[in-house]
Amino acid sequence: MIIQKIKTTKLYYILSIIKAGIYYYYYYLRNKKVSYFDYNQLSKSYPVFSLSRNPGVIGNKCYGNLWAVKNGLSSKFNKNCIIEHGLYFGEYVLLDDLKLKKPEVIYTYGNYRKNVLENCDHEFLKGVRIEAIGPYINYASNFSNSKVLEKIKKKYGKILLVFPTHASPEVDLNYKENDFFEKIGEVAKDYDKVFVSLFWLDIIKGKHLLYEKLGYKVVTAGSRNDPRFLNRLKDLIEISTMTMSNDIGTHIGYCISLNKPHYYFYQKIETKIVQPVFCEDIDSNRKVLIEKERTMFSEIFYSKNPMITDDQMKLVEHYWGKNIYI
Repeated sequence: MIIQKIKTTKLYYILSIIKAGIYYYYYYLRNKKVSYFDYNQLSKSYPVFSLSRNPGVIGNKCYGNLWAVKNGLSSKFNKNCIIEHGLYFGEYVLLDDLKLKKPEVIYTYGNYRKNVLENCDHEFLKGVRIEAIGPYINYASNFSNSKVLEKIKKKYGKILLVFPTHASPEVDLNYKENDFFEKIGEVAKDYDKVFVSLFWLDIIKGKHLLYEKLGYKVVTAGSRNDPRFLNRLKDLIEISTMTMSNDIGTHIGYCISLNKPHYYFYQKIETKIVQPVFCEDIDSNRKVLIEKERTMFSEIFYSKNPMITDDQMKLVEHYWGKNIYI
């Protein structure tokens, strides 16, 4: 009976792996040519799948980071690695990654993150090499070819690309949306069309309807598990004339690294943990640090003019680094 139970358990495990693989590759292939304009299709999230036992490989696939970094580093890429999902502020270290089998290297953006990780006294990080490789998006290829991109720019003219702050399955946010809408309208007067890049979860919640009601074009790079996320995002940034947001995040460095000016409209943002099992609350020290960083970024990215200043370049280089493999 025990042997039968073991066989049944093993069979169940194998079948679950096969099912997960079919599910993942079905959407992988289905979304292969789905562009950022088809937000209904791209907002359908699906779980990451991998047979690999390399540490962090599941998390590495988030936002298509694995493919971009492998493309950039080529033969120098170490598969026994962890790739930081995005740029974490407040000197945060993702403890979930630290529960994994120790990797040889952690790939991150610039010296800011390199220093945070090297100065962290967590046992897991001892002996792990931290390598700053710059903005991942520069290692990603475009989703569409140059002819398609030129056609989009010709159709819409001067594009203002907006990145609203977004929640996650684990964390909900609260801020004055009407103030943000008003500011977008103020900046939009100098552009032909406003593109609003929404997080997949906000589309599911119906927030795209608010922006469409204002006459804006809603787009998305896909769900966070979509391997072509960075490719679509690269297109959206490159076809834009100006970009703006209401919170600090990885997108700011990506915009500047792709030579697109950015305006940061500072807003007070409150966070609420909705799934404490999967996400730890932000401690008071980190809240203070993040608020200081928000203030600093608002003072550097204060201008609505479509230009990139030396101070902005210096700040981005410190946080996001340089692409040393290009």
